[in-house]
Amino acid sequence: MSDVQFVENDEELYRSVRADHDQYYYDDDGNLIIRHIAFQDPQKKPSVDRAKLRNYQPEKTKKGDSDGVVSLITEEVRNIADVNTKRFDKKGKEIEVIEHRVDVKYDPIYEPIDEKNEAHALITPDPNYIGGESSQTKTFKRLQLALARLATMKGWTLRPKTE
Repeated sequence: MSDVQFVENDEELYRSVRADHDQYYYDDDGNLIIRHIAFQDPQKKPSVDRAKLRNYQPEKTKKGDSDGVVSLITEEVRNIADVNTKRFDKKGKEIEVIEHRVDVKYDPIYEPIDEKNEAHALITPDPNYIGGESSQTKTFKRLQLALARLATMKGWTLRPKTE
């Protein structure tokens, strides 16, 4: 049996998608598009739930009754390669590109007791975001876009109740 502290590459991850926050739409052909804002996070480390620790019950991940749930696979998240930070000199010339490895780290929540979530994990960059707020925001948006593409490819794990 694997160590529960390490998130295995083949693990499914759940993310709640808010039905009332414009986090998804359907294109003209009726295809689901998950928007990058579905992966918004004030700490720039989107949270997910480990499906196996939720007993493969995606409804336990929903933030609100009408929300949907999408799934990601840990290995696909770790393979995201288009997240980087560009640094420029005072004249605007690019002087460095820092590539961030994306990881999924187990981060259970035990307090407060009414928000306890032993399945909680974080999608994190390594190294952590660097530079000023503008640079960090651009790097984080690239991560959000990559996560949204992965979620869009998989579609709904649990449809919102509004559909």
